[in-house]
Amino acid sequence: GVFTVSAGVTATIENLTIANGLAVQGGGIDNFGTLMVSQCTLTGNTAKGGSGDSTTLDAANGGGIANEVGASLTLTQSLLTKNVAAATPGNDSFGGALLNLGSATVTNTTFIGNEATGGGSSSYFDGSTGGAIESFGFPPPSQPYGSTLNVSNSTFVGNAAIAASGSFYGTGGAVDLEFGVVATISDCRFTGNLATGATGSIGEGGAINTEGSTLTLTHSSFSGNQAIGASGGNAYGGALLLDISGTTIDASDCTFTNNQAIA
Repeated sequence: GVFTVSAGVTATIENLTIANGLAVQGGGIDNFGTLMVSQCTLTGNTAKGGSGDSTTLDAANGGGIANEVGASLTLTQSLLTKNVAAATPGNDSFGGALLNLGSATVTNTTFIGNEATGGGSSSYFDGSTGGAIESFGFPPPSQPYGSTLNVSNSTFVGNAAIAASGSFYGTGGAVDLEFGVVATISDCRFTGNLATGATGSIGEGGAINTEGSTLTLTHSSFSGNQAIGASGGNAYGGALLLDISGTTIDASDCTFTNNQAIA
């Protein structure tokens, strides 16, 4: 990776382009401390699975940024584009642009064309999750992260969660929230995001998927997002999927236009 911020360190990174980094976690930035990223471009960074276990064993975690357990991230006035969390065969991928296991606040930021791709394992998740942002609260069996995510005045365009071939899941084309995350998304725009996969895979939540988490969603728009079940796979929630018990959502003043779940 390009930058690592150690635990106990407070840092600001601003007015930089961070490009073409490669790591298992945080291809561009791996943050264990307190970090502000302002007016930066993160592009073409890759998290490639192989030895990470913050989410599932050997997963690819956070193509652009990994915000680790106990860490704090403020991301503002930035562009994250074409970052990838790329699973190795038989493993999962999480967060094409950002994996959040701590506390993250995102404002006035644009996410374009980021991908979590190639995921497919025997874990609970079975695939690729969070094309732009993945946030974990309490992944099974016993990893208490307690993450929080606040996103405002931001844009998500053409991000994708793409699973491997088989009965695997492409989940949360733009944003995925898992197990105990407390999230607020306000004044955001989601356009043309995609949850899908290769042959036989299942698409869930073209723009947002939330499982066992709490989401407050206000003043946001969803247009042209898709969940696609490839070649016989199922599809759920063209724009938004609320999945499993324990999921809570309070949504108001939002618009949904031309979103599709296609099996």
